[in-house]
Formats: sequence, structure tokens, C-alpha cells
Amino acid sequence: MLLEEKLVSSSTTSHQANVQIESPQEQLRMESQQRDEKALQFLLSQEGETQSALSLSNLQTVQEHFQQEEKAMCPAAFKKEQKEKAEKVEGEALLSLQDEANVVSDSAPRQLDLKEEQTGELTKQSELLQEMLDDTPKKLMNMTSSTEGKVDKGLLRNLFIGHFRTPKSKRCEVLWVIGRILDIEKGEMEHLLKEDYGGVTTWMPGWLGGGPKSVPSTPLIPSQQSVWKSSFSEHFVKFLEMESHPAVPPPKLSARAMEL
Repeated sequence: MLLEEKLVSSSTTSHQANVQIESPQEQLRMESQQRDEKALQFLLSQEGETQSALSLSNLQTVQEHFQQEEKAMCPAAFKKEQKEKAEKVEGEALLSLQDEANVVSDSAPRQLDLKEEQTGELTKQSELLQEMLDDTPKKLMNMTSSTEGKVDKGLLRNLFIGHFRTPKSKRCEVLWVIGRILDIEKGEMEHLLKEDYGGVTTWMPGWLGGGPKSVPSTPLIPSQQSVWKSSFSEHFVKFLEMESHPAVPPPKLSARAMEL
């Protein structure tokens, strides 16, 4: 029994020793394999560098050969080549311009139709405005003729009352203005006033268009009643002057003209 145990122990020890011996050998074998692979890669890289150097040398040789051929080329051939290149560039430019011209020619009829339509609208508007301008004098004449011959009772009443409320020294001025409103000629007014008042004041021709239309200042009597009458007379004369030249209202435009 003891002998068997020793044999088993010895066998186990021998097996462990064999395992320990095989493990370094395996490691050595793997390291040797890795070394061989690296050596192969190194050889391949050297071969690649050699091939690259050879290709570069061939490329330099071709370049030098091309440069020599270019230098050896005669001037006439060089000029011919340059001319061909220039003609090619010019042809491409002409084709581009032709394409642009085709685009413009295609859009030109549409633009022309649009311009003609706009021109037609402007022509219609111009004709309408010209028609309005032609009708304006006629309308003004009709308005003027329609107002002539009509008696403004309110104005006549103011003239009648204002004449008697005006001081006697200012009534001559009021009569001048009334005569102007009634379109009485200057000579006839001077004759009438000369018979009734013994002459015409020197500033009156200004009311008939010969000078500035402003009422002259007259000496005032230092009394409250005289001052009030003088002020009333001046305002009344101005009122008559404004009434003698009524402003003609502007003609009313039609709805179509207002839309334009």
C-alpha cells in the first residue's frame, strides 16, 4: 500500500515537471513564430519601399522626357496648339452667349405683350383725363352762365341796408363797390357820383383794378358812435369787395376719374 502511494506521488510529480518543462517551450515556440512574422513584414515593407522608389524614378524619367519633347517642339506647332486652345475657349463662350440669347428671345414676346397692355391702359387713362380737361371749361362756362342774371336777394338786402347804415362820408365808397358788383363802367360811375357828390375820391380807381385793394384809413371823430360807424363801414366795404368776386367752386370729378 505504501509502495503504491509512492508510485502515484512520483507519477504526479513527474507529470507536473513535464508540464512545467512544456510551458517554456511553448512560449519559446510562440515567440519564435512572432519573430518570423515580424521579419516577413519587414521584408514586405522593404520591398514596398523599393517598388515606390522605382515608380518614382520611372515618373521622373517620363517627366524629363516630356519636358525634353516640349522644348524640342517647334514654335509653329506650339502656336498651333495655343490657337486651338483659344478657339476652344471662344467656342464655349459663344455657346454660352447663344444660350442666354435664346432665353432672352423666348421671354421677349411676353415682356412685349405686357408692355403693350400697360401702354393701352395708360392710353385709356390719358384719353379719359383729356376728356375731363376738355369738359372742364364747358362746365365752368355753364356754371357761370347759369349764375348770371340771378338776383341774390340776400346780397341786395345787405347792400341796401348797409348803404343807409354807412356814414355819409363813406357812402361814396359803398356806391363804388355796388357799381363794380353791378358791372357799371368806370366812366358812368364817375359821372353819377360827380353829379351827386361833386367829385370822386383819389383812391377809388384802385377798386376798379388799378391799384391795391385796400381801404384807406380816414380820420376818426373822437366819439364812440363815430368810431363804431367807421369800423362798420370798412368791414362792409370789404364784405362787398369779397361778394363782388365769388370763388368758383372746383368741378366735381366723376367716380371713374377719382378711381384713376
